Amino acid sequence: MALRAAVASTRPERRDRLLALLEMWAESPFADPAARLRTGIVVTERAAVRDERGAAVGSGLNRPRPAPTSPAPRTPSAAGGPPCAQGR
Repeated sequence: MALRAAVASTRPERRDRLLALLEMWAESPFADPAARLRTGIVVTERAAVRDERGAAVGSGLNRPRPAPTSPAPRTPSAAGGPPCAQGR
């Protein structure tokens, strides 16, 4: 987007919109290197949840849940430490 806003071929009205979007993005948590953002998988009937600790918003495809699988067999690690899961 920054490149598109900078090139001479971009029309002024589009450049203004791109610059406004970039300015908004720069002030958001997504551009803050100190921000903590978490990702994960949540199974719920609701698309968004909010409580005293914050908010979670879901996005993506609505896919059926995979069937539960048994845990991978555990084997001792080569260094003699605690067991580790195979294939991980």
